[in-house]
Amino acid sequence: MYNIGERIKQIRLDKGLTKEQLAATLELTNGYVSQLESGEAIPSVFFLYNLADILEVQIHEFFTSESPKETKWREVTDYFENHDIGPEEVINLFKVLRKLK
Repeated sequence: MYNIGERIKQIRLDKGLTKEQLAATLELTNGYVSQLESGEAIPSVFFLYNLADILEVQIHEFFTSESPKETKWREVTDYFENHDIGPEEVINLFKVLRKLK
């Protein structure tokens, strides 16, 4: 069975947050964050929306095993494929983006 707590922990770590930092931001105890991440506590949908906002992710990311970076990359590649954008056009796009730095 999928453990949403494991995903919360993975996203927290990807964001470089400690359990203590997340607990303080959520105004919760470290123990409760530990319970969430271990699957001992089950978050409400309302809580997940707030948590997604704090972690700057979409709520669906709690229900996938992909990291946020993998999800974004998949969205980009899907966009290119769905809009028939080939490798040469992608290279040109990256050249333009480098110039904007």
